[in-house]
Amino acid sequence: MLVYCDASALVKLFVKEEVSQALRSFLGRECVLSSSELVRVEVLRTLRRRGDRRDEERAAAYLDSLALIRLDAATLDRATRLGPATLRTLDAIHLATALALSPLPRAFLCYDRRLGAAARIHGLEVVAPGFDEVHEP
Repeated sequence: MLVYCDASALVKLFVKEEVSQALRSFLGRECVLSSSELVRVEVLRTLRRRGDRRDEERAAAYLDSLALIRLDAATLDRATRLGPATLRTLDAIHLATALALSPLPRAFLCYDRRLGAAARIHGLEVVAPGFDEVHEP
């Protein structure tokens, strides 16, 4: 199953949070992860701010194992036009990247409510393992 992940999901693989175990269980299924190359910068910068060099090194190795999608002019152009207008810049790039995949991902994995709502508007199935039961992202 093709799953598009944003940084809010991938960070939870390296920083123990309430939903981390549920996320690992979800990804333990036959998931093929996909994300924009932008996610590498987002995840590693987040972990660097936290100050645990080991988490940063583990994340870098994990991200190296993924086939990240290169940003191109068409994706960036689409991101400028995606609604809703409240969608943040990096989130718009992630959403535009996911929408450019063919076939579309079976799931859009994120823990960001605003991005999740925008993904739903554009017809993607949003999942947030461990978070779905308590909140809708």
